[in-house]
Amino acid sequence: SPFSFIAKVQDLAAMDPSGLQEPKDFVYLNCIPAANHQPLNPYDLTIVPYAQIHPKHYYTMSARGVTSVRDGESEFLPLDHWVREHRIYSSMVRVPFFAKFRRWRTFYLWRRNLRRWVTSEAKEQLEEDLFCLNRHLSPALFQVRRLCLVIEEISLYKVDHQTHTLERYRYVQRHHNDKTWQQLQAIMTEMRVI
Repeated sequence: SPFSFIAKVQDLAAMDPSGLQEPKDFVYLNCIPAANHQPLNPYDLTIVPYAQIHPKHYYTMSARGVTSVRDGESEFLPLDHWVREHRIYSSMVRVPFFAKFRRWRTFYLWRRNLRRWVTSEAKEQLEEDLFCLNRHLSPALFQVRRLCLVIEEISLYKVDHQTHTLERYRYVQRHHNDKTWQQLQAIMTEMRVI
């Protein structure tokens, strides 16, 4: 563990209160691979001999700080800053939002993709089965719908705001009824042609 090395460095520093004798020791570190479906913890390091360092990405730690070497590029961080960042990172991953983020995000993406798939399947099914989207049947369906709207506008009774005798009222209604019947017959004939 790098913390055993840090404790050793701090013990040596405590023995030399003048700070003139800085330890020259350093160690090589590799990231411990993450367990299944766990995020990689950049502070989860293990001390390894030089022969076992990961050639693409490894760390060195000394009394001065931690150096990250990735693909030949190096980045230095003083030891006290590295310890502080480790403490902050460890605190953050214990916050429920961050601790559950990967699981929550995976569930969210799964649910979104499932909804898209269900919507896509329903759309395809409607396009196959819905008559009004069928290019051969849709003109006829729209014509029938237009004729149905015409039928809705036809009044079965003539309503006027005049006072009639019973005979006159029957005559007006019968005449209107005959006219309505002729209109309906014409519409039915047109529908049969469609």
